[in-house]
Amino acid sequence: MLAGRVRMVVAGVAVLVFAVVAPAYAEDPDDVDTTVTFMVNSGTETTFEVLSGPLSVSAPESVALGDSGPSSSITSTLGTVTVTDMRALMNPTWTAEVSSTDFTTGSGTAGETIPAEDVAYWSGPQTSFSGMNTITAPGQLNQSNRVPIHERKPAFALTSGRGNNSVSWNPTLVITIPDAAVAGEYTGTVTHSAA
Repeated sequence: MLAGRVRMVVAGVAVLVFAVVAPAYAEDPDDVDTTVTFMVNSGTETTFEVLSGPLSVSAPESVALGDSGPSSSITSTLGTVTVTDMRALMNPTWTAEVSSTDFTTGSGTAGETIPAEDVAYWSGPQTSFSGMNTITAPGQLNQSNRVPIHERKPAFALTSGRGNNSVSWNPTLVITIPDAAVAGEYTGTVTHSAA
């Protein structure tokens, strides 16, 4: 199967900042990378690049992450993520996955790093879909099902359908800010892939 690639960068301003760096497997042409950069206690700006193909992923250009500080957490929806499947298969199926790298600021010392283990994700339900006989499965339907994304986790799946299809959802990112986190702009990468 072919897959698309999405690169999303989120930036913000505040007491703390987060960054995500593309994981090693993000170089795989079948992966879709979302690079996220944002600052605690400020708004954010997001850009992304979509490399389209028969099976592609897209993500929003901007998102506001809100304010927070050490010993707390920041929770924000990322905006609509969409998998578009133009393969026109008789019985199409696909699985979208998501992962994150560490968020770092400055030189990335221990105090300047928010580990990927502290970055959680939940997909929520589908927000829209198209296609015949389309049956989907969210990776994490409720907030109580959120998962750390330091390793690839399911984000959404098409389990049944016919012909071309698309599915959208609005995932939520939850970042737990360590007690010892220093103020600064943290940057990193959240990767969505579909295959």
